[in-house]
Amino acid sequence: MRWVFGLLMFCYLALGAMVVWEGHVIAYEVARSKRNMEGVALLSRFQRSLSRMQTFLEKYQILGERVWIERFGVEKDMATGLASSLSEGGNPMSSNDRAKFARNWQEYLALADSAFSVQEPKTKEIYVMRAAIRQEEMSLLLENTMQDVIRARTSAPVLIWINLGIAILVVILGLATFLRMVVFPARRLAKEAKRIAFGDLEGPVTMRAPGRLGEIAEILETLRMNLLETREQVKRLISRRPGIER
Repeated sequence: MRWVFGLLMFCYLALGAMVVWEGHVIAYEVARSKRNMEGVALLSRFQRSLSRMQTFLEKYQILGERVWIERFGVEKDMATGLASSLSEGGNPMSSNDRAKFARNWQEYLALADSAFSVQEPKTKEIYVMRAAIRQEEMSLLLENTMQDVIRARTSAPVLIWINLGIAILVVILGLATFLRMVVFPARRLAKEAKRIAFGDLEGPVTMRAPGRLGEIAEILETLRMNLLETREQVKRLISRRPGIER
């Protein structure tokens, strides 16, 4: 019987540990999701700013008007502040991706400055094309990071539900074991004791149970046998009394 209660206690201790761990996971996921969403907003703002910079650079390369240099400079100042935040780790990118991003950003700025400074159209076009490649590489890096964040947001609830299902399964198994090993045998044992108490000594107590309940069942059977023997002895004594018709 002790091992039954031990198993039940283990199940509920495991459940308690799962609940605590689940609470920790949920709190961590909520905090991480909030940081990631802030990082995704930062990535999206930088990506839009970078696209506008490349548009102004290409328009200058085609039209040659100074207004595109000015617009590029304004957008560059804004993007530089965003890039500084991204390089400092305030985003969901990994350390390797941040290093790639910082390198591509510096190369992009150098190529853009070269495109504005050279006068020969063919060379200017080459610099603009190379800058476009760097811009595409950064955009792809940012899009992959945002997709990873979306996948993480999708998989986190699944993990939580799986853990919750495991906890519920542990509880069900513990209760089923408790019912099968304790409650049902105890009810049958009470029924057998009530039968003997009301004088029904004919049927044997055939219940088998582990631990203390099994010992009580054996004691009840011994009690039944003793009561049955006592009743037979009383009948024999009464039948031997004088004046009793046989």
